[in-house]
Amino acid sequence: MDEAVKRQLKEKLLEDVEAWDRSQRGFQDILRNAIDIDKKIARDLMKAFDLDFKDLRAWGAGTDAPPDFQRHVIVEKIRDLLAADLGS
Repeated sequence: MDEAVKRQLKEKLLEDVEAWDRSQRGFQDILRNAIDIDKKIARDLMKAFDLDFKDLRAWGAGTDAPPDFQRHVIVEKIRDLLAADLGS
């Protein structure tokens, strides 16, 4: 993926994170998009939450959902990773 396109997608995802309404569906979309845009985000999430990629994908697919409080922490971690990467 072209770096300019990847940056645009990250900026859009950061906007989505800021507008997140704490719904399960929104969580799944944010997580799935974060994983698809940058595998580094997936690695950082796996390390931070002691998960394997299969579990991370299950969260994004909605087949296995973390508790509500943990979804908030995960989305905040994604926000932090995106902001650091974008220099925000």
